[in-house]
Amino acid sequence: METGYDQLLKVMFVDDEEKTRKLLRVFVDWQSIGYEPVEDAASANQAMELIEEEHPDVVITDIEMPYINGLEFAQMLAEEYPQIVVIVLTAHDLFQYAQKSVELGIKSFLLKPIRRADLIEVMKDVRTDIMEERRAIFEFEGLKSRIAESRTLIVQNFLNNLLLNKVDQESLWGTIRYYDIPLRRDTGHYNVMVLMPEKHNDPEEDELRRQQCMEVLSPAVSRLTDVLLLKDIHQNLILLSQNKKISLMSYGAHFTVLIKEKLSMGIYAGCGNPVDSLEEIRYSYKQAYKNAMIASYSHNQAFLSSGRESDMGGLQELIQTLTEELPLYLGIPSGDKVRQLVGTAYGTLKGLPQSSLSDYLVISYSIVNVTLSTLSDNGIPYIEIYSTDHLPYEKILRLTGAEEIEKYISQFTDFTVCQIEEYMNKKNTMLVHRIVQYMNEHMDDSTLSLAKISKINYINNSYLSRTFKCVMGINFMDYLVSIRIEAAKKLLKGTDLRIYEVARSVGIEDPNYFSKFFKKHTQETPAQYRDRCQEAL
Repeated sequence: METGYDQLLKVMFVDDEEKTRKLLRVFVDWQSIGYEPVEDAASANQAMELIEEEHPDVVITDIEMPYINGLEFAQMLAEEYPQIVVIVLTAHDLFQYAQKSVELGIKSFLLKPIRRADLIEVMKDVRTDIMEERRAIFEFEGLKSRIAESRTLIVQNFLNNLLLNKVDQESLWGTIRYYDIPLRRDTGHYNVMVLMPEKHNDPEEDELRRQQCMEVLSPAVSRLTDVLLLKDIHQNLILLSQNKKISLMSYGAHFTVLIKEKLSMGIYAGCGNPVDSLEEIRYSYKQAYKNAMIASYSHNQAFLSSGRESDMGGLQELIQTLTEELPLYLGIPSGDKVRQLVGTAYGTLKGLPQSSLSDYLVISYSIVNVTLSTLSDNGIPYIEIYSTDHLPYEKILRLTGAEEIEKYISQFTDFTVCQIEEYMNKKNTMLVHRIVQYMNEHMDDSTLSLAKISKINYINNSYLSRTFKCVMGINFMDYLVSIRIEAAKKLLKGTDLRIYEVARSVGIEDPNYFSKFFKKHTQETPAQYRDRCQEAL
């Protein structure tokens, strides 16, 4: 905080006499005592308009002004800009204003005619008071910030210790009360989910990505009642829930897709089993961490529910196959291939030893998550495809048996394929119509071709050719020929342009070639067509 006069305070003069305002500007070497005069005002109303632009720290005002006098002006400032210091100039005895000045927060009165020494002394005192107040505010805000940082660190360390170690019950709840941590003793339900961002070789990049994940998820988590978002000692993101009505499994799967959409990065999720008491939360965290590791090992962002301690190699292979093949078949899209892949996955699952309902949930969430990620990768907003009442995860949680889950996923993937086809058809139609408009507007371009149009739209030549014919019912070159012929006919019939000018207008530079081109498609030369049209008039 500066203590010298390098930091100039702004002072505004308000007086209905211009002579007085000019005198005040030159009466004192303002910069030498730490002030900078700003634009002055001839009335209180004018001053109120200027204050928003000039932001003065001190206002020196005459007490006798028309319409609004100095005391009324001081009252307006006290109500709207209480931080501004007011000094009043008066030719009257001070006593009658003494009580009123206290109420209005007026710093000082100066009797006219003003003595330079008195003005300088008052302004120095005012500056000292303002700078001391600012220093106190600065130090107080710094103290509050340090206290907040310390509390955050203490709470973070406490919660991490809670996730890792056995904590004495009385000490646990005493600390929670002391630091006002939003954890309750009477819920009987505590659950943990670990969100593990994929790592890179650059530690700084990893830290930046973790921070971005926190920024994306914080608003979403804040809308969930009794759910905390924090980091563990490994810098993974942790959701700690004490709300029985909230399914971390469902939201975890949704968050992986959200991170994928917002940040284009993978994040692996795992959930533990709920526990009855906060003292046992470490068991839920241990399971959640293990399941997040399983998800990362299988290179699949799909959400994993709490699993068994037994080997999950077969399950990982299924997830890997779904992750690699499902996006390909959805991207075509091929409903037959998708149905076959999903059916094979559930069939293989039934053959695994000791497969359980939990495994069906794992596979089902994998299918849903890969499906939503594929939609996102292809620019298809999944929120427009599925009901906004719930995401597919919610529906799965309501099902009670493996057969019901498999049936629902089959219906889900069939519906998705149909929606992708409809979306792609609509998208292709819009693309082709845009290209047709471009062709009509740039018909005079002799280089107009399928290859050029494909390059402009960043699409494959073959894809454009197939899509164009599917939408228009005619191939690209035949359509280009037809619009050039029709345009040439209109110009020959309705204008006096020369043949070579007509040729150039439809993108054909060589007049001889144009004549042959025109005759090939109309059985007449351009001249014969024009003569026939004129004879018919």
